[in-house]
Amino acid sequence: MTGVGFAVTGVIESNTLNKGNPERLVNGMDYHGNICGISNYVTSRGENVMNLPKAYFLPSGLTICIPSCPMEKNFDKFYCQYEIQAEIEQRVAIVAGNAGIDAANNTQKSLGLYYTSTKQCMPHLKTTPYLGYCRPDVPIEVVEGDLNQKFANESLHTSSNFTIVQEEPKGTFFDKAMADAKTSRYVIFGFGLGAAMILGLIFLVLIQTPGVLTTMVWSIVIGIFIGLIGAGHYMSRKSAIWMAQGIRDDREIIGLFWLSRISYVASGL
Repeated sequence: MTGVGFAVTGVIESNTLNKGNPERLVNGMDYHGNICGISNYVTSRGENVMNLPKAYFLPSGLTICIPSCPMEKNFDKFYCQYEIQAEIEQRVAIVAGNAGIDAANNTQKSLGLYYTSTKQCMPHLKTTPYLGYCRPDVPIEVVEGDLNQKFANESLHTSSNFTIVQEEPKGTFFDKAMADAKTSRYVIFGFGLGAAMILGLIFLVLIQTPGVLTTMVWSIVIGIFIGLIGAGHYMSRKSAIWMAQGIRDDREIIGLFWLSRISYVASGL
C-alpha cells in the first residue's frame, strides 16, 4: 500500500497510475472531471473553470462549476450543463433580437424549466458552501415537491414524478461491497494472506539484524515529523491563498488555518 501511495503521489513514477491531485480533496469537480477553481478548461460558454470555484449539483447527480453558491431560492433562474447553457443563451439572444427582452426572459424561464425536467438544469436553490460544493439547505424531498408543483403550474408534463438522483442507500452499498469481496475472495485470502505471511517471515529475519530495528523506528519517527511539518506548512499557505482570493467561506479558511496549527503541534509531540 505504501508503494501504491508513493506511485499515486508521484514519488515513484508509474505508467499505470496517474499522479494524484490533492486539490480534489478540498475542491468540487464538474462532470468533465475538471477541478472547480483550479483546472484550466474553457466551457462551451467561454468561461474558464479557474474562475468558477464552486460545484453545483444538477438533478442527475452531475455537478457543474459556478462562480458562487446561490444564497436564495429562485425557480426562475437556472444553472445548466455547459453545452445546454450555451444553447439556451443562443436561443434567448435570438428571441431578444426578434421579440424584445420580455419575450427573451420568458423563453429563458421556459427552457430552463424544460431542461430541469430532463435533469440537465437546476434552479437556484438556497445553498451553503462546503468544501467547494454548494450544499442545499433544504432536504432533497422538499426540492422535488417544489419542482413537481412548478411543473404542474407551468403545464409542463413529465413522464412521471420528478426525482433527483441521490447517493445510494447504505444497504445497497454494503451489499455491493460484500459481493465484490466474495468475487475477489481468492485474491484476498490467497494472494493477500500468502504474501502477508511471506513478508512477515522476512521481517522477522531482518529485525534480528543489529541496527535494523533502531533504524526502522527512527526512520518512522522522522518520516512522521516531516509529514506533519509539511502538511502544516501546506495548509497554512493554502489558507492564506484562500483568504487572498476570497473564494472560500470564512469557516473553511479558519478551519484549514487551525488544522495547520494542530499539525505543527502534533509534530512536536
